[in-house]
Amino acid sequence: MNDSAEADSQNSNFILDLARLAVCTIAPVVSIWLLLRRTFTSNTVATIPGPSSRSRIYGTSVSLLQNSGTQTSLVGKMPQLVLPDHYGEYEFQWQKRYGPLYRVKGCFGEDHLVVSDPQALRQLFNDPSIIRPPSLSKTAHLVFGEESVFCVEGEEHRNLRAAMSTGFSGRTVRTFLPVFVDVAEKVNSPSNTIVHE
Repeated sequence: MNDSAEADSQNSNFILDLARLAVCTIAPVVSIWLLLRRTFTSNTVATIPGPSSRSRIYGTSVSLLQNSGTQTSLVGKMPQLVLPDHYGEYEFQWQKRYGPLYRVKGCFGEDHLVVSDPQALRQLFNDPSIIRPPSLSKTAHLVFGEESVFCVEGEEHRNLRAAMSTGFSGRTVRTFLPVFVDVAEKVNSPSNTIVHE
């Protein structure tokens, strides 16, 4: 029985030593990698003005969370960042202060560019020379589907857009107005018990 307890103690000490070794090895390697990456990569986005970041780990999201007015822990506030009470409240303030193009800090100091100028967005989305990162393509495929007009590119995109554009021309959309008005009146009518309950 005593030998079993001693063996368990040695195993737990070995595991603790292994964990310490891993932390002492991985932490400096990651720190050096982040420092080298920041030092040797050209970052023109960093020169663009934007809100300051209070945290190197959480970036600008900490500012959003601390300004939300709730007195919960940081982890408790994270859902508020994802689903804020008034969507775009801080983003619109930043847009007024910094203009239609500004920088925010992401996790671990990564710079993100926020663009709200319609002409710039049109150029970004329509320019075939702009390379879209794989992460953006994966997200778009998950949200819209692989064969949607948002995800396909090149000739396939032009064909799909041409086929869909007839249904969304100004004349066609104006013919939808009576349908929208009719549905809105039905939803808002006193006889609609679902809405008025």
